Amino acid sequence: MSKSVFVTGATGYLAKHIIGHLIENGYKVIGSVRSQEKGDTLKKLFNTDNFDYEVVEVLEKPHAFNEALRKHPEVTVFIHTASPGGNTSTEEFEKDIIVPAIDGTKFALQSIQDVAPQITRVVLTSSVAAMKPLAATHDVTIPYSDQDFSDITLEQATSTARAAYTASKAFSEKEAFKFVETNKPNFTLSAVNPVFTFGPVEFISEIVGKDKLPSTAEFVNAVLKFPKQIPRIPPFQGAYIDVRDVAKAHVVAFEKEEAQGKRLLLESEKFSFQLLLNIVRENFPELADNLPVGQPDIDTSKWSKADDKQSRQILGIDYVPLKKSVIDLVASQSERCPKTYPTKLCANQVSNLSTRPNDDELLKLYGLYKQATVGDNNTDKPGTFDFKGKYKWQAWKDLEGKSQEEAEQEYIAFATELIAKYN
Repeated sequence: MSKSVFVTGATGYLAKHIIGHLIENGYKVIGSVRSQEKGDTLKKLFNTDNFDYEVVEVLEKPHAFNEALRKHPEVTVFIHTASPGGNTSTEEFEKDIIVPAIDGTKFALQSIQDVAPQITRVVLTSSVAAMKPLAATHDVTIPYSDQDFSDITLEQATSTARAAYTASKAFSEKEAFKFVETNKPNFTLSAVNPVFTFGPVEFISEIVGKDKLPSTAEFVNAVLKFPKQIPRIPPFQGAYIDVRDVAKAHVVAFEKEEAQGKRLLLESEKFSFQLLLNIVRENFPELADNLPVGQPDIDTSKWSKADDKQSRQILGIDYVPLKKSVIDLVASQSERCPKTYPTKLCANQVSNLSTRPNDDELLKLYGLYKQATVGDNNTDKPGTFDFKGKYKWQAWKDLEGKSQEEAEQEYIAFATELIAKYN
């Protein structure tokens, strides 16, 4: 088999992990992106001759991948992670979420059949949503298996954006296997069906200033934003898998003969927001003081375990535990200081700059930090001969009346500038 793989949606959270894993294992990768700008950025980040890109601006149209695939007759594997049905703000759920996802998958497969007969393996990034019953969407007590199919109907799918997303995954996966059964192409098809995906974000420093992390990694990031006085921890529960394991599974899905034609469920363990909070508080004491405690004792006795025996047997992957995944993701946040991210972590990073900022910059930083973490300066002014202390005291005093929230945002913005300037 050729060592060249085509990966759609190359800028995605999961796709970047897949590309990295492929390159580490000696594969050459062609990634599809929506614009040349995104492609150039990605090529610079991977910084290897084993990655290149093609621009495919619109996925949900006939022949979308024809031109890109014609340019790469060396490609024998196609991994389809891209899904165009992401407009969850719409009220036209079928038109804007379900149909684009189905068409995007169908047209990708049609392009392969029409212009790339050398491709013999296709892997579809699906979801556990295509397997579990609709009632189990937010109920971790309801069991399901890797042999199950979603029971969602079109009527149910058009009731909410969340239901429409579930349907988009279930219906597009079904359409993909139907395409193979009907058209008998040169390729075999496997589907990878992960649950909520956590773990480190590749090239996280590139998303400086954004409030949210990509995809379901934001679940962990959301916990870091919980106000200390939050009345109650949101009761959300779900199932988890590490993004690095999902990336590995995509490679196994085309490398192993026994994976062909299979739907592979990836689930490590269940979680709740309270459990994520417990992990963060226990492993990041510098954050714990600014986070709520909630109710740390969690009753997991009724949480179900997915029947994924066949999938685990095929994949042969020892999954990353939830605790390690959360720790790795939170630790990776030290590479950036985004808006709303805890001020203390930015302070830790600024203190380790490779070049020392000038005195004016340090005074401004000090004043903002004190105003953000303490509030107005009500301390006594240092003595006559404490020159350094007086400068610092005045830098803080000059911010009197500025709210702690505003000072925090200004501190994070200025810290980010210094990190970019001096690192």
